[in-house]
Amino acid sequence: MPQANKKHNLHTPADDAPVWPFPEIVRLTPIVRLNQWTKKHAGKRYYFGTLDDPAAALQCWRLDWPAITAGEPRPTRSTAGRPGTPGCQLRRVIAAHLESVARRVRRGELAPRTAREYDEIAAVVDDELGSRPVGALGPVDFEKLLDGRWGDLAPDSRRKRVTLTKAIIRGGCDLLEVEPPNFGKGFKSPPQKLIRRQRRESVAGKHFERWEIRRMLARCDAQSREPGPADWATSKACILLAINGALGQSEIATLRADRCDLGGGWIDQDRTKTDAERRVPLWPETVAAIKAARASRRGTPAARSPLLLTTKAGGPLVHGKTDGIDLRFTRIRDGALARPRGSFYWFRHTWITVSTTAAVPAAEHARKIICGHVLTDVHDRYVSEFPADMLRAVSDHVRAWLWPNLARQGAADS
Repeated sequence: MPQANKKHNLHTPADDAPVWPFPEIVRLTPIVRLNQWTKKHAGKRYYFGTLDDPAAALQCWRLDWPAITAGEPRPTRSTAGRPGTPGCQLRRVIAAHLESVARRVRRGELAPRTAREYDEIAAVVDDELGSRPVGALGPVDFEKLLDGRWGDLAPDSRRKRVTLTKAIIRGGCDLLEVEPPNFGKGFKSPPQKLIRRQRRESVAGKHFERWEIRRMLARCDAQSREPGPADWATSKACILLAINGALGQSEIATLRADRCDLGGGWIDQDRTKTDAERRVPLWPETVAAIKAARASRRGTPAARSPLLLTTKAGGPLVHGKTDGIDLRFTRIRDGALARPRGSFYWFRHTWITVSTTAAVPAAEHARKIICGHVLTDVHDRYVSEFPADMLRAVSDHVRAWLWPNLARQGAADS
């Protein structure tokens, strides 16, 4: 009778696995791929040492097993040279997680920007601790990493790095089925009150005055009349999209032409970062600027791009770490303002700041849809279709703030 196929996984003992020499004391299972003696308790697998030294693994088991069965920390975990130190280096754990991140990006489950953040944090952790075995790492190592590499950063930045570091290591350990290290109580995010205070201080004053925006737009108009290689029409379109719809650089760079109705004056494209519904009513000035930018691409390879705005060669305006929109904005800002200040993302801050004063019914809901924020209120989730005229009213409020004369002229005409 044929033998049933045996299901193999990481923890299935190989045919050439060594035999545990102390079965009368305890039975440890050999895992050849991890080079470890292991034993399970309460559904969790514990590691006690390398296959070439069963006596040391037995010693580690004797020291740790009472604590394991009692649900307490293992006594040998904080000892760097303990017999049960797993042979798996942290560098291998990090590589396993980054490979998983790359697969998630290819499946569309993770944004490339998030993957780059993982890469940056992983490079720092690998540089500091990558050559160490996972089991040899303890709370002191991670606290030194936090103080030495990220101690001078703002609280929110430290929180982000601590969170990503834990995600990288725990994710890699889970993939390789290796017991993760003990991070300790010192390697944790700063208190929430410090983060909230830092966020308040960082946001304060981060918005443009209307005259600053108008001077930058005027700079684009003046330079577009001068001969030269600079693409001022695209730069103006980017600025107007940012202040018209609270769009950031990567969001403008990924806008698809088939999701923008220039005739009706609407953008209907979900926000990539949150996958939330987003509808942006376009001002006449924004539509005219987009048409001018696209007209300059006629007859070139860029005209065949599915993107709304591109470089002259037809490539995306933001690619990897190259932010072409911010580079263009910096040149415009420095030429238009006597005291240049702010980044391109300040346009989003400005839009949100100004729109909060709009006396429009359901203005908060409208702002979330235009900004692409996730609707968290339970009542918001029951709204199947939000009235377009309310979105337009909030958007027109920001337009009237930017150009008060147009608002007064419109009121007089009506």
